[in-house]
Amino acid sequence: MRMALWAGGPIVIGAFLLWATRGQTFYADEWAFFTRSAGFNAERLLAPHQGNMVLSTVLVYKLVLALVGAENHLAFRLVWIGLDLLCAWLLFSLLRVRVGDFAALAGALLVSVFGAGWEFFGSSLGITAFVCVAGGLGGLLALERRRKDWDALACLLLAISLASLSTGLAFLAGAAALIVIGPQWRRRIFVVAIPLLLYAAWTLWARKYNSSGVTVETVASAPASMVDSLASASSALFGAFRIPGPGEEGASKLVTFVNKEPGYLLGGLLVVALAWRIGTAGFKARVAVPLTMLFVYWLSLALVSPARIPSTGRYQYAASIFILLLLAEAWRGWRPSRGAQVGIAVALLLAIVPNLANLGYASKFVRETSAKDRAILAVADHLEDRVAPGTILQPPPFGIAEDMVIDSDDYFRATREFGSPGDTIGQLPSAGPAARDVADREFVYLLGFAPEPAAALPTHRCRTVAPGEIGLPGFPVPTGGFAFQSTDGSDVTVGLRRYGDDYFRFEPSSGGGPFRLAVGADGIARPWFAALEASAQVRVCALS
Repeated sequence: MRMALWAGGPIVIGAFLLWATRGQTFYADEWAFFTRSAGFNAERLLAPHQGNMVLSTVLVYKLVLALVGAENHLAFRLVWIGLDLLCAWLLFSLLRVRVGDFAALAGALLVSVFGAGWEFFGSSLGITAFVCVAGGLGGLLALERRRKDWDALACLLLAISLASLSTGLAFLAGAAALIVIGPQWRRRIFVVAIPLLLYAAWTLWARKYNSSGVTVETVASAPASMVDSLASASSALFGAFRIPGPGEEGASKLVTFVNKEPGYLLGGLLVVALAWRIGTAGFKARVAVPLTMLFVYWLSLALVSPARIPSTGRYQYAASIFILLLLAEAWRGWRPSRGAQVGIAVALLLAIVPNLANLGYASKFVRETSAKDRAILAVADHLEDRVAPGTILQPPPFGIAEDMVIDSDDYFRATREFGSPGDTIGQLPSAGPAARDVADREFVYLLGFAPEPAAALPTHRCRTVAPGEIGLPGFPVPTGGFAFQSTDGSDVTVGLRRYGDDYFRFEPSSGGGPFRLAVGADGIARPWFAALEASAQVRVCALS
């Protein structure tokens, strides 16, 4: 039975994650990793990303892209799943020597589907976090062997962790504490000294990017931020991170910022329990290891807030791992009774259900975003020769659903080497409604379509459009575009569509007119349709 659980658990989790992330492509920060992977430019590889060194992550993306290209995202999802399960196994290995198999398995199972950290568990963006965590946990495991060859491996793994995310600093601090409290610490201190010196050198070099957010204000607010971090992580760990109630009608059910209110109570109970345990069993030096990691991690978040808001979903993953390690170390040697196992199972169930739910909402959100991103890239790939250098491919405004804020030069450099992750123009008619709508918006954006004042209204191929609102069916756009003017000089709003069901609406043209909207040829036979919104009749004439 136990062997079946060990073998079947990862298979079931992996299959679920593979199914949940179907239809996805790169998301958010992954676009930066994709574009940085092209060529071998030290500046691009080492440049900070949101204040983090991401060298390890970019090298992983570069390797996968070199092997399979960018057209199919399956390879990245498999790597992501493998790294997630690796992190869970490493955590299980650390926990089991402290509190036994049952409690260790519960903790590892929870963090393997930790939907509160939605960005990492709803998309392959989790690769960057899992590389960092796997390196950190692996480094700690290697250090516990207390052998010279394993120490060398620990040094390498900690360096990999630190070169993937700044979370690696917490693992490095924990490793330093583990070495200092053990024997022959002078001989072993190189394990943390080498990664730390390399990171310090990189930090000095990266100062030219002005990526640090540390200010007097963030230092002063650090205590409050760390309390919020405890509350946020406690809510996430116990599955209490969702907002109670039905929510607003039509609003997304995805929790992007955890509800930290229950966490103040839960976190307080954790602190009391930990204090009671230390008070009754005595303070063991090894408790300082996870305690140091947790403190350094939350402090690193606090010092750059508000850019890193403590309740952000992605920050709860590492924090929950550190809390589990802290609890396991404080209760080292304890093995749960049958009654305690039932309690752990119930707590796991209560925590894992909301995490699985949020993982599902997250993967759906990323899948919908991916469909739109692929449509945008289909247009960008088709118009590559006409895209101005330095153009941001994602049309403004930028928000959580507009994640592809990348430079066109960087993108096309990467596609020439690895292929395109986008759809083709031929796939756009069969894309979903939202994807077709954003494709139209991308055409308008990249081709620079916009109504502009005209010297006069042409006198040929004219028609009169009745007053009303923009809607179907509209009229076919004449070759080259059209000019227009309302009969009473009032405002006219133009809508344009090609693949979408809805019209892309331009800003109202006011001032009497006439106006012209030039729509040049782009090598696609599919016609454009226009619709007008005005309070009076509008005269429309072809430009050619």
